[in-house]
Formats: sequence, C-alpha cells, structure tokens
Amino acid sequence: MATAFLTGVMSTCLSEGVSGAVFVLGTNHMVLATSYPGVPAGVKHCTEMGCLRMGRGLPARTQLEVCRGSHAVPNAF
Repeated sequence: MATAFLTGVMSTCLSEGVSGAVFVLGTNHMVLATSYPGVPAGVKHCTEMGCLRMGRGLPARTQLEVCRGSHAVPNAF
C-alpha cells in the first residue's frame, strides 16, 4: 500500500488526491508494474493546461467523462 501511495504522488490530477496502482505477481510478491493517474500519451497534463472539471466548478467524483485523465490501472497497460 505504501508503494501505491507513493506512486500516486506522481499523479497529474489537480482535483483529487489519488493513489497509484501496483501490479504484483503471485505469492513471491514480485512487482510487475506501477502506474499513476494521468492523461494518455501525447495529451498535455492538467498541471500544464488546467483541470477541465475544476474550471467548470464540478464537484469531486461527478461527471468524470469531462476529465481528460484516466485511472492508474489502465495507464499501466
């Protein structure tokens, strides 16, 4: 959980404090991948362009389709 928290610190999401994702293999707990919430490759981060949701005054965890970023899990793949 500490690794997920520390990976989440790299998030470019301005509107919420979020944690990252850690993918672990089997019983030996080998870390396969880590990831953090952010935008897809080639898209400017919210830290550069500003948050669309905050700019529209949307409450946290509502109308997520407006957000240009994605969760940590799909970003790992």
